[in-house]
Amino acid sequence: MKKLLLPLALIVAATSVDAQSLRAIKQDVSVMQKIYSRDGVPFNTNTPRLLAPLAPKQNKAIRSVNAVQIGVAGNLYTVLNDGTKSLYADDSVGTVTFIHRGPGDTGPKNKGQFVYDISKDNGATWTTNVGPLNPSGIYTGTPSARFPQAAIFRPNNTTNADSAYIVYSGAWLDYTSSGGGNDQWEGDFRGVGRLDGNASTYTESADLVNGGYVGVAEGFKTSGNGVFWNLNVNYREETDINTGGIIYYRDSLIITKGVWNTTTKTVDWTETQFAHHALVADVDGSGSSYTLLNDFDIAFAPDGQTGWLALKGDFLDDGKYTYDPVFYKTTDGGNTWGSPIYVNLTSLQQIYFDLNPDLSKVATTINASDLSVDAFGNPHYAILALSAAVTDQAGDTVKYNYYPNGGIGLYDVTFDPSAGNGCEWKAVFLEQVISGNPGSRFTEDQSGAAIPLETRVNISRSRDGKKLFFTWLDTDFIQGVNPDPADNFYKNISPNLFGKGFDVQSQKLTITKNFTANDAQFGGDGIGSFGGAMFPMVSPTTILSGTTNKIPVVLAEVDFAQSNFNSKYGTNPARFYYINDLQFTDAEFTEVLGDSLPPIITLNGNDTIVVLLGGTYTEQGATALDCKDGTITPVVSGNVDPNTAGNYEVTYIAVDNAGNADTATRIVLVGRDPIANFNKKTEVQVGNGKRLTLEDKSTFSPTSWSWSFGAGASPAISYAKNPVVTYTTGGQKCIKLTVTNSFGSDDTTICYEVTVGINEVIFNQSLSVYPNPSNGQVFVSVAGLDNEKATVTVMNTLGDVVLPAITRVINGSETIVIDGSKLAAGSYLVKIQAATATAVRQISIVK
Repeated sequence: MKKLLLPLALIVAATSVDAQSLRAIKQDVSVMQKIYSRDGVPFNTNTPRLLAPLAPKQNKAIRSVNAVQIGVAGNLYTVLNDGTKSLYADDSVGTVTFIHRGPGDTGPKNKGQFVYDISKDNGATWTTNVGPLNPSGIYTGTPSARFPQAAIFRPNNTTNADSAYIVYSGAWLDYTSSGGGNDQWEGDFRGVGRLDGNASTYTESADLVNGGYVGVAEGFKTSGNGVFWNLNVNYREETDINTGGIIYYRDSLIITKGVWNTTTKTVDWTETQFAHHALVADVDGSGSSYTLLNDFDIAFAPDGQTGWLALKGDFLDDGKYTYDPVFYKTTDGGNTWGSPIYVNLTSLQQIYFDLNPDLSKVATTINASDLSVDAFGNPHYAILALSAAVTDQAGDTVKYNYYPNGGIGLYDVTFDPSAGNGCEWKAVFLEQVISGNPGSRFTEDQSGAAIPLETRVNISRSRDGKKLFFTWLDTDFIQGVNPDPADNFYKNISPNLFGKGFDVQSQKLTITKNFTANDAQFGGDGIGSFGGAMFPMVSPTTILSGTTNKIPVVLAEVDFAQSNFNSKYGTNPARFYYINDLQFTDAEFTEVLGDSLPPIITLNGNDTIVVLLGGTYTEQGATALDCKDGTITPVVSGNVDPNTAGNYEVTYIAVDNAGNADTATRIVLVGRDPIANFNKKTEVQVGNGKRLTLEDKSTFSPTSWSWSFGAGASPAISYAKNPVVTYTTGGQKCIKLTVTNSFGSDDTTICYEVTVGINEVIFNQSLSVYPNPSNGQVFVSVAGLDNEKATVTVMNTLGDVVLPAITRVINGSETIVIDGSKLAAGSYLVKIQAATATAVRQISIVK
């Protein structure tokens, strides 16, 4: 059977919770998808049929990534939200910036303020903790800033880094550690600062967004030319008048747009409400409902005009209970957006092919995603896809659940306008993910609230937009630890950082690289002293050096002052490291995206057809679609004889020009309506009643049975094939059986004379006492009782009891032995007392 484990430890965006808490990040409980396993099927036999193996670890026993220690933040509330964009690289001025919270509790550069680290030589050397950019920020009080994001802006396309600006935006709230503040997200703390560090150029503004009804903004991007973008949601709570629960609404996207003001040397921001139409539902029966929105991203092509929005959730009331993406496109720099484009993950040929057929051929998605737009204006949405659990073992519908050990794939969901054949939307397989299920290595603080470690998928794009680089976290098998011994689920508890490149122009991939394997600090799978590659922040743009693209990444060291690994807390100071050697050369793009997928066959009509014996079978055929070759006619095999009852298989095979084949099967049932018949198999006395066991003897393969037993019966009806019924009243009992199959139904009625209670005559007939005469040992055989107590007493002819009574509970028949060896020769009476009858036998003892 399928085992329900627990809700995902994803993060709630409720503004009513303590905003210092990890729970106050953007995701809400609508994405708490329960987890199902498939008992009896080992994980290693249920991975998807993926096309590329996981890259092997490095050969060296210990290797080191080129990690440069940079700034310090007072806690982890810079990097916990994987949708925020804190790292940005602009190789045209050789500059990388990383914005984070201040390191202290009070004073300048406190945790309520933003500071940044900067390199002006493409990440080789750094100046750290520059700022604060927003000196009015305060850790305990208002405005208190969190989760900063930033990008670099070069006015007039300056090539002088000192003349460029950092443009930032982060969430803010009124926070007090004692709980006296409202502890709710209010909006965005925004401003700019010139990269020469001149504090007089710093601007700051704690802006109220949507009247304070927001979560934590994410997806900060620039479309170039001094235009910046950030996303949030219209968040509010209302009481459900029907259930008394809370409705957690996130019913529209808030698109905030910033434009550089050449006069004030800052950025002016405006906001637009954007309805996304995600469903609102009570998914767990708690009485509370949630907007079923999982994630949201924005990105633009290098021209700054073509852009895409991507959201994940359930947007269609189609009863499928899965999360899928929806896209919106702009071609005028974000001034207007087109109609929603719904993409069903199961419909994408690569994902459908990879799904585990032993679990379900329905896809869903988990964890956060990332979006980029290439040089040709096409979106690339990095997403995890896996088998959805759409029914439980009994066939009941299951909402928003999945199989974490059934195989998980990382895909680039993209649009190819030249594909044709209805395959313009496609999924490029990137890699298998072992531990897509979030794990936890650290706690938030001494309270023990777990900090989840997700896959944290990111995309970094080359300057010209022709190459994309995907990074993600994954934990491999760890003896005794992963899978978790508590539930046998693979969890991301000690991840390595992986990467893969995709040249969208040549349609070539690189191999997958395990960047941190065996690294003494950041190595995953229990190798590194920091616990693995923790909380990566990745720049949306790469650094080009000759023919090599470097992926800017910052990793975190949690609670660096604490030497005891098991006592590290997220609320304590964190240290950051810039990783300087995560790169791919042009020569590494060697894997050609060839035609490796088979056509998808669709049967015309039902996959099971019923034909009446002696009737006519008409082949309905099938169609097949291949994304490369278009429509393919399947070859049909298998004969159906409508004059001979039986189950037949008709097989359809479609082969494309590359030799990839798909097979589908239709079942044809040939038969007729059944003929009802049954008999009485057993009849047993039960107290004062009579229990009958009935046996179905119907012919022509009935598939369902319906019994009606008449008056005095318990139960009155049954749907079992061979039922048991008990009558408490006697007389003629007429029993009706109706049988049904795919072809029709039939019924029959048979009557039986039923006598209830065990009278003296019946009891005497079922009793035997022997041998008689006896030399002392006497056997008493009793039959016809059903779990009834019977007592045997031996008396002389005067009625005096001469031997101790013997009592037994008899089910059916039993023989009781009387030891009369000490009795004198003579005549005796043996009395057998049952619940409803008594019998007496006379015996002689001879010596």
